[in-house]
Amino acid sequence: VHSLSLGATDSRFLRARGVHAYGIATAPATLEDSRQGFGAHGPKERRPLAWLGPGARFLADLTFELAARRP
Repeated sequence: VHSLSLGATDSRFLRARGVHAYGIATAPATLEDSRQGFGAHGPKERRPLAWLGPGARFLADLTFELAARRP
């Protein structure tokens, strides 16, 4: 399950200009990954290469889904 970021992201600059923007996590991390330090700002903050494809697919799917809903 992907998550919505509650922390500060670069999207705050867009929101300041009136653009609806949200921080989302595209890494397919599990709870076990977080326990091993792969979470944000953890000792293994770098993401495994295996996460790149699924994360890019999620972001592309989300972009197309949102674009299709645009009036």
